[in-house]
Amino acid sequence: MPSHSFFLSSKRAHKHFWILTTHNHLHQDHYEKEYFVAGFLLLNTFSEKYPEHGEAWSMKGLFLWHLGYKDQSYECCKKGIEYHPEAPTCWRNYGFLLAKDSKMNESYQYYKKAVALDNYSDPESLHEMACLQTHLRLYQEAMDTRTKLVVLLPEEPSFWIGLAVACHGANQPDKAIKALESYYASKEVSRTSSAYEESEVLLFHTQLLKQQEKYQEALDHLDLFESQITDTKKLKEYRALLLVHRGRKEEAEAIYRQLIQENPYTKNYIDSLLNLQCNDKDKQLWANRLLPMLANEYPRSTTIIDMMLHYTLPAQFKEQVESILQDHLRKGIPSFFARMKSHYKETEKQTIIENLVLEYAESLQCISQFSTDGGEVKEQNSTLAWTFHYLSRHYDFLGQLEKALTYIQQAIQQDPTIVEFHMVHARIKKHQGDLETAARIMNKARTLDLKDRFVNSKCVKYMLRAGYIYKAKEILLLFIKDRFNTKEYLTYLQYQWFIIEEGFAYLKIHDYSRALDRFQNVVSFYKDFKDNEYGFHSFCLEKYTLQTYTELLQWEDKICSHPYYFKAMKGLIQTYLAIDAERKKDKGLCQNIDPKEPHGKPFLFIITLNSSFYLLFLFITDVSLIVNKIKQINVSAVDDEDFNIKPDSETLSETYVESTTPLEDALKSLVTLQSMAPDSIDTHLFSFDVYLCKEQWLLARKSLLAMSQINKSHPSLQMSIERFKAAGKEKIVNL
Repeated sequence: MPSHSFFLSSKRAHKHFWILTTHNHLHQDHYEKEYFVAGFLLLNTFSEKYPEHGEAWSMKGLFLWHLGYKDQSYECCKKGIEYHPEAPTCWRNYGFLLAKDSKMNESYQYYKKAVALDNYSDPESLHEMACLQTHLRLYQEAMDTRTKLVVLLPEEPSFWIGLAVACHGANQPDKAIKALESYYASKEVSRTSSAYEESEVLLFHTQLLKQQEKYQEALDHLDLFESQITDTKKLKEYRALLLVHRGRKEEAEAIYRQLIQENPYTKNYIDSLLNLQCNDKDKQLWANRLLPMLANEYPRSTTIIDMMLHYTLPAQFKEQVESILQDHLRKGIPSFFARMKSHYKETEKQTIIENLVLEYAESLQCISQFSTDGGEVKEQNSTLAWTFHYLSRHYDFLGQLEKALTYIQQAIQQDPTIVEFHMVHARIKKHQGDLETAARIMNKARTLDLKDRFVNSKCVKYMLRAGYIYKAKEILLLFIKDRFNTKEYLTYLQYQWFIIEEGFAYLKIHDYSRALDRFQNVVSFYKDFKDNEYGFHSFCLEKYTLQTYTELLQWEDKICSHPYYFKAMKGLIQTYLAIDAERKKDKGLCQNIDPKEPHGKPFLFIITLNSSFYLLFLFITDVSLIVNKIKQINVSAVDDEDFNIKPDSETLSETYVESTTPLEDALKSLVTLQSMAPDSIDTHLFSFDVYLCKEQWLLARKSLLAMSQINKSHPSLQMSIERFKAAGKEKIVNL
């Protein structure tokens, strides 16, 4: 078998078989062994003898790139193309540098030129170009390239696997199956794969047959190769699903029961078992028969219990939920309400739960029992405290904040040492709009358990929303090892939630430069995710992780729909709009300044921050002075000395981005937001704001129509319509 190893690394993939002198073999050896300094020095000697040797210049560019001299490496590769434009190696090396710097579209053009000059005869260049095509989702082109690869080296199994994946991406499963059949033949000729690799290929083959709706053929395939498939769980899932499609429900039921026995916490298995025996009309009736039996068989499965409560009729709901409520309140489980609130969608069930817990609270206060017929056994005092805790979460969820506050205060009186009680107290205060008090209460909860990372993170988030930015950073540092370069460390670890909250905190105090910096950092994380995918195109084919690889490609296609990305994009657009609004306001104020008064007009500002009053008498000609003063007040105007933390030297020394064209920058972000979340009303609300500021009336009207189609009763819609009318009238008057 030929010893072609195309997938070990990007460096190994760049072997250059020069023919001119023995120096070329030394260059190749140095590059493979990563002796970049020695290789570069050797190339300098070689260049003195052959100053116009294009491939030498190109190779020197690769060495310089790995040594960290990117600008010089690009110059050397350009010289290589200039001296020897017919050399495929020069074009390929330049494409390699562009791909390493995430310039995929440009890199693809250079690879196309390289393989064309090579008459499509170099497997390495073809493979790298196929990886680029897959990265750019050019599946049809990738199919063509991989077809040329298998023609050149039909005995290489990994090339057939790559062709099958490309056909799958192009939604041509029939061609993918033919490629796998050729893979089986080449594997017998070349080498024997491991058991895991064989299993992955067989399961991928089954997935392709299912995609073609060839269910019986897929079943026969599983039966034939069952002994060679190591992933038994995936084997059972595929077989059960295929049996359902073939109408063999009894066999499918047996497999699903076996899967439930192995993992009774997986909702998909239980749902699939329910769907076997009924349709949507009588599903509730069948569920009320099946789920109680499963609950008796697997009493520790909370998934089965929750599903049983979901399908139970309101008439029987009270009887079933009562024991569950008592058991969990007795144990004091903080997450219990998060489980139960899924049943609040039905008003009757919500009322039953509320009445039961209120009865428990009254009875526990009187006789320390859940009911009068509870026997002689008394409940502990903690049971009453957790009952109050549940009621506070209940009324907080319903929006009855005063009742929620009363019950959580009673819970704290029962036991002031429980962290979760103070966290709920802070949550209620946050919902009431008192962010400062909420932050202080959450900080108190943090001090009750200084080793709890979750409470520490919650406290940091509440601090940021209350405006205590530097105190939040100080608390976060308690759980960070590198305390000397906080921003760089948090960016390296991709602390998305903190960076986003910090961005909104800076936006709140009109520190737009820092806000833009934070939001753009989060957006760059997702670009890094996409760029890092490039290395997996070779790695996954080498390791035969085909199902995981195809799932990765699908996940990458939807990565921009992640809530953090969406939130960062919204923050970016909000910041750009705020910058534009402030500049227009500044321009208007400057126009009103009397030119006869050199110092401008006096302005009186009364600013209320943290219950303290500040009077500022400013004679200004630039409104930016006001904004800077507000920033200083936000940092220093905190009535608690513990929270009065000054910015550290690192923060003061940082440089941040500026936007000179905020509306144009907002429009660029808006295009991305519109493509990834077209069904979100916030997307069209921000579109309306941007188009209105740019006086693009038709596009603004189109955004209003899109908002009305999503939610006609949304409060922002009517306000936006009024703004649109007012802006139109003003424009007509000015004409």
